[in-house]
Amino acid sequence: MKYLFFDIECANCFEGTGKIYSFGYVLADENLNIIEKATYFVIIPDADFDRYVKNNMLSYPILYIVQQPKFPNFYNKIKRLFEKTDMAVGFETNSDVAFLLDEFKRYELEPFDMIYVDIRPIIRQITNDKPGNLALEYSTWCGKLANENHNSSYDALYTLEIAKEICKKEKSDFKTIINQCEKCIAHSTGFIYGFDSVETHDKANRHRNRDGFRELSEDRSEWILKGTKNDLMFIRFLDFVEKNDNTTNIFQDKKISISLNFEMYNFNLMIKLIQLIVNQGGIYVKKASLGDIFVRYDAIDENGNIRYCSKEKYVKEAINNSANIEILEFDYFLEMLGISFSTLQEMPNIDLSYLEDLKYARKMGMHF
Repeated sequence: MKYLFFDIECANCFEGTGKIYSFGYVLADENLNIIEKATYFVIIPDADFDRYVKNNMLSYPILYIVQQPKFPNFYNKIKRLFEKTDMAVGFETNSDVAFLLDEFKRYELEPFDMIYVDIRPIIRQITNDKPGNLALEYSTWCGKLANENHNSSYDALYTLEIAKEICKKEKSDFKTIINQCEKCIAHSTGFIYGFDSVETHDKANRHRNRDGFRELSEDRSEWILKGTKNDLMFIRFLDFVEKNDNTTNIFQDKKISISLNFEMYNFNLMIKLIQLIVNQGGIYVKKASLGDIFVRYDAIDENGNIRYCSKEKYVKEAINNSANIEILEFDYFLEMLGISFSTLQEMPNIDLSYLEDLKYARKMGMHF
């Protein structure tokens, strides 16, 4: 019996998909003795780094990361690791497997079968308590600080050391402990993956409704994500929106773009704002670096940090290269429109059902 303890770090998970920049692992035998020491692959993610990741989670210099090969160069090595071991083990393993499948899909690589274990359900079953993060559980079980947290090879090793301590506490071998926790084992076949007793996902054709659109959960019904009906209606509205009110034209011929921190998560509010911009003589553009006005909007992520906005990054780069782009704060922008945020919320939603007609299929507009 051989175990592959592994961990993955991603540059970002924008739109729900991961872009891997590090794959770390350590191989162990049936008694959890190390048979191949912890090591890692550093990978250029071919994508922007989330600002929080870049500032708080990198264990390798970013200049080193961007000089490394892309994921396809490591595909065969990673595939062989999974094939030469009986079972993969990780912490929040479902997410790491999803990240691998994202890369297989992104680079058109053939997915391979995986059997994998998440150590968190084992901890929950033993302690009857919700597990904390890896660093906390490592400190709790091993009595040491995770000084190299978010280093993929160390995280793989931390997971192995937790497994050893669990075996000591339970006075059992790891295989028996796994078999006694039915919720800890999962499978990945093709792009289908997940814990059979809990959930199953399909990375190749995930969450599509009968009309072919990617479905959004109830708490994400206002999100504008690729493949969703919101995204299609948003694009068509940009193409065909017309002025429907005589106003003061304060934005006459100005190209305006709003931060992704607002745009991506507020479909109906964005539709209303675009109509107001057009009524004031302006044009809404998605590519902010080619605009005249960029509207900043700070949003807080799940870690309590200001969410990264790639639009803002490119706007600032364009300004540094002599572009004439005015940056406005969101509240001030609303004042210019003569409304408050509560007023915007109270305005009736705009009926877009007419855009479902195929005659409104996408045309090439200046906002793309």
